[in-house]
Amino acid sequence: MENIEEIDVEILDRELKPFLYKWTKGDNAGNVCEYESIFKDPTTGIVWINFKGGTRINYSLVNEYMMQIDSSSIVQSAPVIEHQVPVKNVMLSEGKTKIKVSDNPIVSLLEKQKPNWVEVGINLKLNLPTKNLYNVLNSSFEDAEDEIIEFVVRDLDIEIIKESLRINIKDIYKSNGTLRKSGTSSNTKDEE
Repeated sequence: MENIEEIDVEILDRELKPFLYKWTKGDNAGNVCEYESIFKDPTTGIVWINFKGGTRINYSLVNEYMMQIDSSSIVQSAPVIEHQVPVKNVMLSEGKTKIKVSDNPIVSLLEKQKPNWVEVGINLKLNLPTKNLYNVLNSSFEDAEDEIIEFVVRDLDIEIIKESLRINIKDIYKSNGTLRKSGTSSNTKDEE
């Protein structure tokens, strides 16, 4: 890290501006922030990086707690097409599906298939409080249960969930077992 006394705030501002920043640890772990400004406290000499949304970090700690994300590469890698309706691979509440035209023949066939909703289990490791702590908090505070659950899931990375589902889906197709269709209580055999 550079010597704080030698930092030119204007140059640093230009260097930091083109990037987004993702918290890698701490209370905000997983959050992505957009750079807003830089401020050097005249009394303490601490250089603060301010983000839109109200968070900030001491410049000397930015490499330890955050990673830079090139915002221009994110925009380029996900082009927006005005008439395209995104397709989600989740069951819609009304049973309606949205159709998108794709150049990929595999995706095109998958989008045209009949619905085949299958219940998929997911295994995650969560940092849960002990039952004793849960019971004490729940009996001592109103809305404690909701707060505890939010505390446990707030830093959950969607990529961890996606990876667990990827593994589970591969296991479903590699096993010789049966698929349990959503909404049925008995198992049905794999269809080819």
